[in-house]
Amino acid sequence: METLLSVLADAGLPDELADLGFHAITFHIQGFTQQQLNYAMDARPESELYARFESEATADEIPHVVDHIRYHRECEPKHDEFAFVLDLILDGLERSTVPG
Repeated sequence: METLLSVLADAGLPDELADLGFHAITFHIQGFTQQQLNYAMDARPESELYARFESEATADEIPHVVDHIRYHRECEPKHDEFAFVLDLILDGLERSTVPG
C-alpha cells in the first residue's frame, strides 16, 4: 500500500486523484487475481466448461454472453489483459493531470 501511494505521490498526483488511482489499481489487481483463482479452482478442462455453458445457455436469452464465451473459446488473446487494463488506468490518471 505504501509503495503504490508513494509512486502516485511521486508522480505529482493531487490527493483526490492519487486516491482514485490507488483504488482503481488495487481493485484491478484484486479482481484479476480473483478471476484467475476462480479459473484455477475448477479442475475441469476449459473445453468441458465451455461445452456445459453452451448446453445451458441460449443465444436468445443472453446473446452477448454467448458471443463473448465463443470469442474466448475460438480466439487466442493478442494482448496481456492485465497489462491492457492497467495501461488504461495509468493513461487515464496521466490525462487527468493535464489541465484543460
